[in-house]
Amino acid sequence: MRAATTIRVSEHARDRLNELARAASTTTIDYVDQLVARLEEDELLGRIVASLNDPAMVEESAELDGTLMDGLDAGEDFAMWR
Repeated sequence: MRAATTIRVSEHARDRLNELARAASTTTIDYVDQLVARLEEDELLGRIVASLNDPAMVEESAELDGTLMDGLDAGEDFAMWR
């Protein structure tokens, strides 16, 4: 078993976390771990999106826009490359 600790939350938050974990067929500890991981991913995605609005990045990507199809047949279906 993984090490665990106690954190202070409101009774409502505790009860809600327990309900959500039960509905997800997991433990409250695992559910909270998943929430923390999702929050970290969301924050990372937010930083990435914010960087896309950086004027320096916009200029740099604009320079590369014309090269996206260099050497590729525009009529080819690339859907199966996924």
